[in-house]
Amino acid sequence: MLSNCFKQNSSTMGMNDCYAKEYQSWDSELNRAYNALGGSNNEGLKIAQRDWIRFRDSQLNYLKAEFIAFINK
Repeated sequence: MLSNCFKQNSSTMGMNDCYAKEYQSWDSELNRAYNALGGSNNEGLKIAQRDWIRFRDSQLNYLKAEFIAFINK
């Protein structure tokens, strides 16, 4: 768990190591779930991923435009 790692590694370098270990753990879990769902052979999953990426990009473009409008007031 990340908080336990921070207790043992309070330096910036130690905390970066904690984040790297946590990232690797979640990346492995994501890959396990992806493969359990059929991975790249699952056409429905690929469609859902593409749709999510379009949504994400659209949302970020909207937020960027709102932020720019806000700071230009």
